[in-house]
Amino acid sequence: MNLVGGESLIHLYSPQMLRALSEYSVKTSVVTNAIVVREELKIMLDCTGRE
Repeated sequence: MNLVGGESLIHLYSPQMLRALSEYSVKTSVVTNAIVVREELKIMLDCTGRE
């Protein structure tokens, strides 16, 4: 599943969606321009278990 369109990470629940997809072994990717990437978001995304 690819999260694209606009700024994917601006959605409040992006980390939770990625974590849930990961739990079901759904391969994911995120296209971002990294405008909203902040330390808190990086930590939340790291917790999804995906690279």
